[in-house]
Amino acid sequence: MKKIFTALLACMALQHAQAQTITSANFPNSGEIWVEFIDTTGSLVTIGPAGSGQTWNYGTSFNVGDTSAFNFRPLSDAPAYMNLQSAFSSADMMVLGDANDSSATLFESNPTGFYLDGAYDQGLLVDAQLGLNQNYLDFNPNRLYIPAPFAINDTRNNNARFGLTFTFSGITINTRTYFIQSFEADAAGTLTTPMGTFNNVLRIKEFTYQLDSTSYNPSLIADTTSMKDTTIAYQFVHANSHCLLMSVSIDPISLQVTQASYYDPIFAVGNEESNSIPVSIYPNPAGEEFYLNHIRNNSTIQIFDITGKLIKDQFLGGMESSIKMNTADMPAGFYFFSISNTKNGNYFNGKFEVVK
Repeated sequence: MKKIFTALLACMALQHAQAQTITSANFPNSGEIWVEFIDTTGSLVTIGPAGSGQTWNYGTSFNVGDTSAFNFRPLSDAPAYMNLQSAFSSADMMVLGDANDSSATLFESNPTGFYLDGAYDQGLLVDAQLGLNQNYLDFNPNRLYIPAPFAINDTRNNNARFGLTFTFSGITINTRTYFIQSFEADAAGTLTTPMGTFNNVLRIKEFTYQLDSTSYNPSLIADTTSMKDTTIAYQFVHANSHCLLMSVSIDPISLQVTQASYYDPIFAVGNEESNSIPVSIYPNPAGEEFYLNHIRNNSTIQIFDITGKLIKDQFLGGMESSIKMNTADMPAGFYFFSISNTKNGNYFNGKFEVVK
């Protein structure tokens, strides 16, 4: 009987681990958007112990000072002058950097992981004296963001690199930046953020060492190598969706949290406006007012208190740079909002805080 009971426990543990295994099915697809709510201090966020069966409650731990969004799109959506499909042949999606579409970040998703492939920015690397004017930063090998398949206690190493080669006064100069990465799935469990509670969450710890090296041909100057930076980060990834739920940056010296973010776990956009810029809210927390940016025509906002009671239902119009919302009649506390557009099917859900 004892052997049967032990075998049953082992089987249950295996099933539990498999339920929290991250695969490429959990990576974003083109058309999905991750909205990031950023706490630039992270002072209320702590890193708990490792191991399975953890419960992390960060529902009231964030002081959000900024928001951003990652709208994953096919490379064909980029302006033609970027020439991304030719320059980044292995990338399968990208995020345009701003409303003017003047920059882009390139990603590759495959069965082994979700990778940062590179970036485009006009005049990204410029030095008139050296005759350097390069718009592309291309990782080769790519920088790993989330490994797959990955489960509790798994580890992975990855080496990434990008480089420049240019000639100055007859000397060819090769500069290389290396990223030596190590990943460990050190914990799994249930995570609560201001967006809700999520089961089957895997916590992945990442160490990254950055090294710079420069070599010269002919070798009139000695080659140089220097350690530039060391980073430690934790990613909380949901095994039930295509979403990173939370990320935390750690100071490598003090081991204190320096920044933390939580994410809206995927919202959809309608086909007609699949390239629209996501709504952002600022400031959050809000005082007597806050602003909504990137509102489309014929949009409506509904605001609910924490009990689910509808307290505002307002037509917003649209296509303005920002729309001001007054909170004078709203008591201090947390609120949920939903912005919908019946014309094109777009919607956006979020949460904000009012402080008095």
